[in-house]
Amino acid sequence: MSERNAALLVPPGESATLQLDRSLSAYVVRGERPGPVVWAWAPRGESDPSMAQALGELRDRLSPREMAGAVGLLIDGPPPPVAREAYQWSAAIRGVTDGADAVVLLAGPPTPYVAMAHAELDVTDGTARSLGRALGARFVLPMKLPLNRSIITAPAVWWLDGESERMSRAVIDRASAALGSLLGTLGVTRDPLVRPDVRVVIKSVVTVETGGGVLEPVVAPGDIVEKGQALAYQGPPGSRERRTLRAPVSGVVLYLPAVPMPGVTEIGIGKLARALPTVQRTRHKATPEFDVGWCEHVALPELGVRLKAKVDTGARSCALHVTAMREVGFDDDGHVILDIELPDDRGVSRTMRVMVVEYTHVKDSGGHTERRPVIETLLALGARAWRVRVTLTDRGDMRFPMLVGRTALTADMRVHPTRQYLWGR
Repeated sequence: MSERNAALLVPPGESATLQLDRSLSAYVVRGERPGPVVWAWAPRGESDPSMAQALGELRDRLSPREMAGAVGLLIDGPPPPVAREAYQWSAAIRGVTDGADAVVLLAGPPTPYVAMAHAELDVTDGTARSLGRALGARFVLPMKLPLNRSIITAPAVWWLDGESERMSRAVIDRASAALGSLLGTLGVTRDPLVRPDVRVVIKSVVTVETGGGVLEPVVAPGDIVEKGQALAYQGPPGSRERRTLRAPVSGVVLYLPAVPMPGVTEIGIGKLARALPTVQRTRHKATPEFDVGWCEHVALPELGVRLKAKVDTGARSCALHVTAMREVGFDDDGHVILDIELPDDRGVSRTMRVMVVEYTHVKDSGGHTERRPVIETLLALGARAWRVRVTLTDRGDMRFPMLVGRTALTADMRVHPTRQYLWGR
């Protein structure tokens, strides 16, 4: 470990404020035992109150007696040194990063956007990827703001979450947990590790123009969406001019406008690329398996029905019995609108209006190919509910009005071929 790092100016087992520059100070907690040096930095300080608060709470809970190494905190730090820009704090920040094992910069997205918790780093750098994993980042993006590597010489990662200029307890807690996980992983503290179910790299960002004005989101940052799924409704409240904004690709919602404001016109969708190297998806035994029988009573809350369904791992897609359907027009995005008649498990028919996501050709058990409309709806079983795509067809000659295919089954579901109605009749 380099003795050049400013954190090591504090004696072992003590805490102190260091004056790094005439206009820049830092707080350092150094453990009694040798270990890694980690710096956490809130570049915008009070303009990012959640991140500044997270660092303040980290400072208050760190105890030199229970630590190894050192933790330096720039709670109201200067802007980060961006590549190819003049930087007046070069010497001070080089003294912070030289010989450090990790530098974490915490920030919210520019106002008035709100973003999910994620890490941005150099995805080609194995050490940076390790920091992303240690922070418990569920999603990782390539670093948008390239840092000046002649000044920040340590492995660095951005932690972004919430909304700048707004205090949020959830954002504070997530940032605090991420830093605790990093310190616990490196052996600085005994903090528990944060282990998200899936960690993936996002290869590119696709934006959806909202057109400005009043926006009613129906998804939140961090949600996984499928292509064609509704993201938000845009337009004057109570008017017929409101339109539906849909996901142009499948991916994760990265950010949304927080408030209506001129020029704030984008929803960001991240296209998923791959799992972070050496990190595996959670094994089934890490979470309780969800047992289902070969047939179950399921609910379709958005359609207002409950009915019997056959769970068929040999079928690719879901199918739903309708007694009648007719086209009644198109929505603002050109999707076909259908009126359908849908019987429930009591034989009572309901007339519903649904939007067609796409049309697909399906070959039935008799080998006949049929062109069917596909809708997206919520499927509920037991305490769970998740979105599925369902084809509409006449299943009047079938025992079960709904077929649940394998594309609707989650990774932890275990289908029992000899048991039925495990979730009640």
